[in-house]
Amino acid sequence: MSHENMLLALVALLATMLMPSIQAANICGVCSCEGDTVNCTNHSLTHHFNATDWPNITKGEQELKVALFDYNTLIHVRVFPKLPLTHLSLSHNHIVKIDECAFQNMTNLTELDLSFNQLTSSLLSEDIFKGKYLPAEYEPLHSMRILKLGNNALHTLPNRIFIHLPNLEVLLLDKNEFSIIDRPTEISLSTLTNLNILDLSYNGLKFFPDTLLHTPRRLTTLLLEGNQLTTVPKGLSASHKLEHLTLSGNPIEVINVENGFPKLEFLKSLQLSYMDKLTRIEAGGLAKLTALEEFHCNHNPKLKFIDPTAFSRREEGEESEQWPPLTKGILRAEEVEEEDGHDDDKDIHNILVLDIWDESIFQVKTLFENSNEGLTPRKEV
Repeated sequence: MSHENMLLALVALLATMLMPSIQAANICGVCSCEGDTVNCTNHSLTHHFNATDWPNITKGEQELKVALFDYNTLIHVRVFPKLPLTHLSLSHNHIVKIDECAFQNMTNLTELDLSFNQLTSSLLSEDIFKGKYLPAEYEPLHSMRILKLGNNALHTLPNRIFIHLPNLEVLLLDKNEFSIIDRPTEISLSTLTNLNILDLSYNGLKFFPDTLLHTPRRLTTLLLEGNQLTTVPKGLSASHKLEHLTLSGNPIEVINVENGFPKLEFLKSLQLSYMDKLTRIEAGGLAKLTALEEFHCNHNPKLKFIDPTAFSRREEGEESEQWPPLTKGILRAEEVEEEDGHDDDKDIHNILVLDIWDESIFQVKTLFENSNEGLTPRKEV
């Protein structure tokens, strides 16, 4: 965020602090309440409600689970009252400040959406997710599983910001300004030992730290789409159970043995699409992806060559090459040539030279059948 925009945001924040808060006999008199959901979307709200505005709910007379405050003009998030919420969405506002311990009274909260706001690193306190204070320490927000912080203006994170979210499983940081993952950010992510999904797409990321994936041992999905990575990150080798990886939209030019994928023995799905600079996938570039089942590689205008042995490997002492258990591949076949200039209908690489872009018509699993040697064309094809 520019200094000018930051100044405007601060002025707006000061203005809202001087405004009187909304006073309503019941929140349902202002917003739409139906079942376990209160929907305050697009109500031109400048404040979220205070404890006195939730009389029936705070007294336990109404079992509220979901609160939606999307598409308003909220700027400042203050401490919420004690509520039985499991889902809270504050998306598409103009939030620049969140008070410390803002969510400490919502101990049942499992999903929090703060995406599409104007959060900056300079105004982001490391204590915004701090729980209730006990005699010896702060109680964590044990129930929180999903946190959405995408589409803000964050470029770094306080190193202790997530320590009160020990059970967080999904963290979305897409479309921020993390051109690098600095040390405080890396430390903050390392505290998320139960993380399953991490989205760092569209951040202008130029380098992926070698040790970032060492601590989140349960990470299964990593989204790095639309960054500025020019090589396959070597830091992927630090992952433990990575199953799904997206590297689409990065300016990688060649994938080969030297610039190929490290051993990812659990990886099942790989996406390498919309890569304007990718020209070649050479022998052995994907050979260490021994469990790969799905390979998406389409809309790569300069990709003219995929080596037939890009996926294959030969272990020491084995007579034949080994292939991953591919069951699905999507690629614009007309743009790809083999090095020898002709097709061989007997090998797995035909999964890449079939035009199977239209999934409703072509499914690899119907065109190929498994064998000990990998996938081979069915007789009728």
